[in-house]
Amino acid sequence: MTNSTPAPRGNLVLGIVLGAVVGILLIVVAWLQLVPRTAEPAESPAPTAESTPTTSPTQSPTSAPTGEASEHPEATPTISVPGDTPSAEAPDGTVPEGVVTELPAGSFVTVLRSLPQGSVSAEDALAQAAGMGNEQHRPVVLDSNSFGFTANYWVIAVPGADSSQAAVAVCEALGIGDRNQCYPRQVRG
Repeated sequence: MTNSTPAPRGNLVLGIVLGAVVGILLIVVAWLQLVPRTAEPAESPAPTAESTPTTSPTQSPTSAPTGEASEHPEATPTISVPGDTPSAEAPDGTVPEGVVTELPAGSFVTVLRSLPQGSVSAEDALAQAAGMGNEQHRPVVLDSNSFGFTANYWVIAVPGADSSQAAVAVCEALGIGDRNQCYPRQVRG
């Protein structure tokens, strides 16, 4: 009988290193899929006296981004007036006038900017919103606490989209190609 030892089939160290690299890649991919992305508020210039908001409580911006009728005909945002149920309260206990606190659950908005409520006033957010958008896509200021978004932000967004794709189309119509600066969000009920 001859002593036959099996021929080496590869490098053990190389196999361990490749296995570790593949394992790390799988963990990173799983992490990116499971952890929700949140928009970081962009630094913005201080509003000037010329950009004072002219929002009235009777404004109701509605438009389907694709030019078709929206699936949510009731998608007219409710703009709060003093005395509404508060979520982001002003010092006197009311929601600042002009801030939207109600939209139909399941509808989509196109987020243009998120501003922290702790360092940006509602009036400043309204002034910034007034300088954004166009005739077809008018942004409003949302209280993020009312819609299941990341808490304690003023969200400058264009309401009225009936799908994520329609909300992205608003970004394209406004000439914003960077999805970190313009992205869809669904309103939770």
